[in-house]
Amino acid sequence: MRLIRISTLFLLHQCLSTIGVIVGAAFIVFSTTSILHHWQVEIGNKTASLILTGMPGFPVQTTMGLVLGWALMKRFEQNTALWVWVLPALVMLAALFHGPVVQLANQSSYDPMSHFFGNGCQPEGRCFDQVVFTLPLYTTASYSLGAAFGKLVLRFLATRRA
Repeated sequence: MRLIRISTLFLLHQCLSTIGVIVGAAFIVFSTTSILHHWQVEIGNKTASLILTGMPGFPVQTTMGLVLGWALMKRFEQNTALWVWVLPALVMLAALFHGPVVQLANQSSYDPMSHFFGNGCQPEGRCFDQVVFTLPLYTTASYSLGAAFGKLVLRFLATRRA
């Protein structure tokens, strides 16, 4: 029974740290740009897409992962949130060793680090490997870091009260 509970919690945190963060960040950015569009006509869906997938390191999603991981650890204190980075890391390792899903025409040589973590593959060039592989790794890693920070804060507060 305990294994089922832990597995269910892990899957819940896995979904929240990937799909929840990615969809939540998209909702926030598209809503914000939609509101700002009323005052600044040049701000629109293209701006939102650029903010979400055109910036290195996916800062909006990474920040949202940190905050959500911290908030949920502070509220529920579940250690399974600390391990959600493992599955995306394994998938990323497989992708790094397998090679690019899309070989770009203008790419003379394949550099896996540039392709998955740098400028080698961008959505503007119809290459979505970073969105498929790198983004989930970043969101889950930041979610786990946020949860770890939340756990440290809880532990610190508990020692202060004692």
